[in-house]
Amino acid sequence: MAKRGGSKDSPPGEPRFEGADLSGTSFEKSNLSRAKFKSATLDDARIEDAAASRVRVKNSILVGLDIDDVDAKASRIHNADLSTLALTDANLSKAELTDINASELRLVDANLSGARLENIEASKLTLSDAKLADAELTNVDMSRARVVDAKLAGATFKNCDCVEMTLDDANLSRSILQNVDLSGATLTDAKLEGARLIGVDLSNVVIENAKLEGLRIDGVDIAALLSKKT
Repeated sequence: MAKRGGSKDSPPGEPRFEGADLSGTSFEKSNLSRAKFKSATLDDARIEDAAASRVRVKNSILVGLDIDDVDAKASRIHNADLSTLALTDANLSKAELTDINASELRLVDANLSGARLENIEASKLTLSDAKLADAELTNVDMSRARVVDAKLAGATFKNCDCVEMTLDDANLSRSILQNVDLSGATLTDAKLEGARLIGVDLSNVVIENAKLEGLRIDGVDIAALLSKKT
């Protein structure tokens, strides 16, 4: 029988789970706001319909963790293994994720607006109904990742590997891509108005249904350039 965590009616505070073995624990409708998980084990735990804003996760094992309908706004997750996890209805807006293994992570109805992601291994990541407006991504490996219904307006990508990445319904307006490898990527229904691409590898990129007004690649206004050639 699974262990159970607290409830949303628990007194306010900052619960600490340092070095705790929480394997198999159920945090259903729990208040985990400002909780701190350091060197904790959450194997096969379940977090459902939980408040987890400003939670802190560091050096923790999350293998088999099941997370559903979680509000983790402004949380900090550092040096954690999120690979193979599935997160549904996840609100990670304004969160900070650093030194994360997120390969094959599946995020459904994911809100990462304004989030900061740095040193992330996210190859083969799946993002569905993905909101990353104004997010900052640095040293992120998203090669062969699939991002569906992607809202990336105003996002910043720096030193990222996006080889063979698939973006469906991709809104990259006002985004900045610097030193990004997009070779072999596919952008469908791509909105690139006002985007800036600096030092980006675009070899074998496929862009369909694109809006390019104001797009600049290494300082060149692409829409204006194309209009002169027609």
